[in-house]
Amino acid sequence: MQDDGSDLEFHLVTIGVDGSLAEPLLDLAPAIVEACQVMADLYDRLGYEVPWTGYIATLSGTAVGMGAFVGPPVEGQAEISYFVLPEHEGKGLATLIARQLVTIARGSQADVRLFAKTLPAANASTRILQRLGFQYVGSTTDHEIGEAWAWML
Repeated sequence: MQDDGSDLEFHLVTIGVDGSLAEPLLDLAPAIVEACQVMADLYDRLGYEVPWTGYIATLSGTAVGMGAFVGPPVEGQAEISYFVLPEHEGKGLATLIARQLVTIARGSQADVRLFAKTLPAANASTRILQRLGFQYVGSTTDHEIGEAWAWML
């Protein structure tokens, strides 16, 4: 996982219906705490249906980012979203998070189509999605970032 070859344990921890974590984690960054609350609010609007939830990504017990399904599948399609805390970027963690979301989705519903949105420019996230087999399908609007690129797997 690291450049020095040390073996670090990557793990996803489920964000519960109330925003609590299924496993205790210490020293959560403010962005992680906020992400848990955002997921609880999303569950209130769209429902809480395992495995179509949010997950905190951990590396050897430290919260490093988050991955989520933006609600359960609708008409056979589910949106994924993910981020890594700035201090943990560049280590391949976003790829691990996105790959785990794909694995979770396929394990639950093999034929589900996965959708993702990125900023409308080539960047690390677009490369991650391409590496995982997502295809660019056009522009869309995102309530947080405005104009976005849409990707489908």
